[in-house]
Amino acid sequence: MSVNGGAEVSDAMRAWLVEHDEAVKLATLRAAVDCEREAKMRTPVDFGRLRSSITYRFSDDGYAADVYTDVSYAAYVEYGTRPHMPPVAALEDWAARHGGSAWALAMHIKKYGTKEHPYMRPAWEAVKPRYYKDLVEALR
Repeated sequence: MSVNGGAEVSDAMRAWLVEHDEAVKLATLRAAVDCEREAKMRTPVDFGRLRSSITYRFSDDGYAADVYTDVSYAAYVEYGTRPHMPPVAALEDWAARHGGSAWALAMHIKKYGTKEHPYMRPAWEAVKPRYYKDLVEALR
């Protein structure tokens, strides 16, 4: 038994994979950029350090991206905190800028914790439907 045209089929499959490879990577890039923008728009701002730190990076193969921040307090903003006693000195600048008492703020946090201000999760939820649609289109 012999098969004719095997090389042509193999070449066509390789070309299809290359074409779709780039489309998937482009959809991933678009989602990363959109998610970064959405997260920045949703981030609560005092000085803007958290907002300006949000960025994205790709996996080595380009098929995945992380939207992230390296600011140490980012998770506390996103998820809030349980009640705890913060150092009063750490709150003094914030309280002065907002016209409050650092001691009163510390006591409030001790009793209630801090409220969550989600920005990353809602950003992903806003971007996800379009990303999935783009991936489906990329694989057609």
